[in-house]
Amino acid sequence: DSDTISIWQAKNELKSKPDKLKKQERKCLSSVKNITLCSSENLKNQKIITQNQILNKTPNKSKNKFLLFLGLAKKSRNLLLGFETIKNNFKNKNKKNLLILITQDISENSLEKIKFESNKYQVDIQQINYTKDQIYDYLGKYSGIISITDQNFVNKINILIQEELHDSEIQSS
Repeated sequence: DSDTISIWQAKNELKSKPDKLKKQERKCLSSVKNITLCSSENLKNQKIITQNQILNKTPNKSKNKFLLFLGLAKKSRNLLLGFETIKNNFKNKNKKNLLILITQDISENSLEKIKFESNKYQVDIQQINYTKDQIYDYLGKYSGIISITDQNFVNKINILIQEELHDSEIQSS
């Protein structure tokens, strides 16, 4: 919706041009958590979404340990996303690809390419029950191929994958 801006956009507006905003506009933007509609000339009467509305629109992230753990691996720089990045990392001797994860909706061409590279460098490939869109929601990059470069993260991810398989078997029976 073009008439909608987020809390973060409003706060950036406040930070970038504090001297150009009127006193009333600054007060409105600084208390944006409690305001659902803030009309001002500078914001062109745009609707500001409260934090609760934003949280209701995003998927429930607290329930998915696997994707949260991938986010942790990314923050610690032990996760690579995308075929080209992973392919270039195969040649890196300091930070090796230890496990390749592929999403459900990866293309056949990408699958064949990553299988070739992983066989060449003897790296395990494991398919995960997630789509590129779900990976994008948690990691911020649209990718069907993920590489883990730390053995401790690989161990934990394998445990989480086994737990998910076990949970899905229980639900299906």
